[in-house]
Amino acid sequence: MARKNLSELLRSGAVKEGQEFVFTTKDLSEDCKVKLTKFGGLKSVNGRVFSTPTSAAKLFNGGKSVNGWRVWRSVETNETFLEIWEKSNNNNKS
Repeated sequence: MARKNLSELLRSGAVKEGQEFVFTTKDLSEDCKVKLTKFGGLKSVNGRVFSTPTSAAKLFNGGKSVNGWRVWRSVETNETFLEIWEKSNNNNKS
């Protein structure tokens, strides 16, 4: 896996369709939640689909740039996308 993308994580089995991720911003009192789609996108509760973790995080962060790979956490495991990616890459090297 050379380039980080959610489709690669899905194919590797590191994440699964429908898995929920949460992002808590400093400006919001509630957590923002998205679900992973079968095509590797992130779908918000209002139905908007994002192609990357960063584009979703930027919207929920009031348009301010943020690294989505570092801020979205799995509801199930509490790992960020970056942590899941790194773990998946390490498992593939063994």
